[in-house]
Amino acid sequence: HMRDCIQLRKSCAAFRLSTKEQLLKHVHFEVADKVLIYQLRDIEGLCQYKKICVLVNPFKEDKMLKADGYTCILDEKGLCNKKLTTLRVPGYSVQVIAK
Repeated sequence: HMRDCIQLRKSCAAFRLSTKEQLLKHVHFEVADKVLIYQLRDIEGLCQYKKICVLVNPFKEDKMLKADGYTCILDEKGLCNKKLTTLRVPGYSVQVIAK
């Protein structure tokens, strides 16, 4: 799983922002149903996506979130390419979705 995370980071420059200006422009955080959502917005030109969300569920219970129009690109098993309408975020997990 860690190798897939590293591969995803290498394949998308949005995961390698390096200046304060880039971070302020592109990185945003929110919480939905106790799931932390780390968002990379307006990232056209940095990778093939417009928006990436890293979802962190720090709780034991699974969470269900709306994800219409998103594609899951990393789940608990590794890299993937699943079209979504809703997303189950397993307890104690990290998933990455994009559109």
